[in-house]
Amino acid sequence: SCMKRPGGTPKARLNIAELLESGPKTAQDMARPLGVNADALHRMLRALAMYGVFELDESGRFRNSRLSQTMRHDVPGSTAAWLLYSGSKSNLAAWADFPRTVETGKNAFERVHGKDAWTYFAEHPEEGQVFNQAMVDLTDLQAPAVVASYPFSNFKTICDVAGGRGALLASVLLKHSGPRGWLVDEAHVLEQAG
Repeated sequence: SCMKRPGGTPKARLNIAELLESGPKTAQDMARPLGVNADALHRMLRALAMYGVFELDESGRFRNSRLSQTMRHDVPGSTAAWLLYSGSKSNLAAWADFPRTVETGKNAFERVHGKDAWTYFAEHPEEGQVFNQAMVDLTDLQAPAVVASYPFSNFKTICDVAGGRGALLASVLLKHSGPRGWLVDEAHVLEQAG
């Protein structure tokens, strides 16, 4: 689940990576302020530590790893919003029906929810905001490689359809001064473009 941070950006409910930023902690140390079961939290974090998401020391304290650092909301290259959206009920329900997509070739999200994702997000704005932030964060990660790998300066006009808040288009236009840019997206998304 998610809640709002100051400024309206979504954040994960547990924020363990941010909590560990002040130093190593046991699951017991974190359980009460998080309002969760200490034993269940320890088992979850221990399993994640096996995959390098967190680190577990011999005294039973957890700390951030290089990987969990990216799960913080306040760092460049944050994956927090993407992880939040990936674990959302609507996304998980669609993925749970994936075998049917392979059988039919039909969109799982539309089949499961009875509407396309954009209509769903308009009806569930908090989840739509999480998705939008995930797209912004992923674009910020990928934009430098995209801008460097293509000769955008060969064009007079570049149109970014479904370009979100315009981060990729802005990166292209900053690096290639010749082209003009057009950003196309839903009105409520364009309102947030910078």
